[in-house]
Order: sequence, then structure tokens, then C-alpha cells
Amino acid sequence: MAQSVAYPRPCPCPGKWLAAVVLFLVGPLMLSACSAGGGAGTTYATAMPTAASSTAMTKGGLYDPIEVAHNSHIELSEQQLNALADGEITYDEYQEAAQRMKACADAAGIYFEFMGEENQIIEYRTRSDSDALDAKFNNCYDTEFRALDVMWQDYRANWGPEAGALAECLRDMGEEPRLLYSEKIDQLTNLGIDPDDECINPKLNQGPNATADP
Repeated sequence: MAQSVAYPRPCPCPGKWLAAVVLFLVGPLMLSACSAGGGAGTTYATAMPTAASSTAMTKGGLYDPIEVAHNSHIELSEQQLNALADGEITYDEYQEAAQRMKACADAAGIYFEFMGEENQIIEYRTRSDSDALDAKFNNCYDTEFRALDVMWQDYRANWGPEAGALAECLRDMGEEPRLLYSEKIDQLTNLGIDPDDECINPKLNQGPNATADP
């Protein structure tokens, strides 16, 4: 079985952290690859930072990854708990967790290969020939990587190619794009613009009207 992971589509609504919870619960096999590039002309809303905002991780807020793991009967490794403890995820912590996941998969006899990155999101693939190996990999993902992966992917989506396409649309209309993906969605919706059909799909050459040669 082959698997690849890239950033998920962020939720363009106030319940975006609920989307993160759903991603946490469905597991790595439900994440799909997403590799649309922004192109040389894409304008991003801001410089790419290296750490997630602490507000995304505050206990008692809309989403607490440790509580979600506990409620899902997932035991996080000590290293993953330590990375979550200060309320902030850094790029280095995300990378280190991915390496621990790979080491766990290697030790379980599972084929694992890093494929690269897009928007500081790791892409990888695994291959196994039995449900038992699949279960072992899921355990590696849960224990070493899942909580950090969900939070980091959700955060990085604010600086991904789709966010860049939304920002470009807003600037085309004489509007200054706001920082977060969800805020850009709100801006376009308030202007009567469909973010997918009128911005993301045509600018990234995807969707039903995509052409073979962008």
C-alpha cells in the first residue's frame, strides 16, 4: 500500500479548529496529497515564519491536541508531549517528530520514504503488504507525529499556494489581503467572489476547467 501526505485544505470558516480535530481522528490514511504550485507570480500575504502561533495551542481553547489524543485513546510519546508543552510548534520540532516516525516505521519493518516538502510540509510515502503492518505504521504516526503534524499543517496552510492565490485575487480587486487563510475567504465572500471557482482553481490551474498545459 502506498501513501503520501501533504498539507490538507484549510477550513474557510470559524470552525477551522474543528477541522483539525477531524483530521486528528481520521488518521494518516485519510490525508490526501495536494501538490498544486503557486507559480513564480504568486504573491504571499507575508513572509514565511518558522513557528506556529501559540494561540493555536493554548489549553482551554477550541483545540487541545493532548486532550484530543487522550479522548481518542492515543498515547503520545514523551518527545511529542514535550514539543507540545510550551504552547508552540517550531519547524525543527516538526522535522524531528517526522524523523522519529520514520525510525519507528523502519524498526517495524515498514517501507518509508521522504519525498520532499512543499510549503514546509513534509511529503512521504509508505508501503506494506498486510493489515498488521498498516496498524504498526498508524501507531508510529499516532505516537510520534500526529498531533504536531495536524497543528503544523493547519498553520502552514495560511502561507500555502492556495492562500497566495486568494491574496492575488484580493489585490487584483484593489483590496489588501488579511493574514489568515480564513480571513481571506471571508474577504472574498463579502465581495461576492467564489474563492474556489473564481480564484484558487483558475490561478492554480486546477478543478474541472484545468488545462493540460498551465
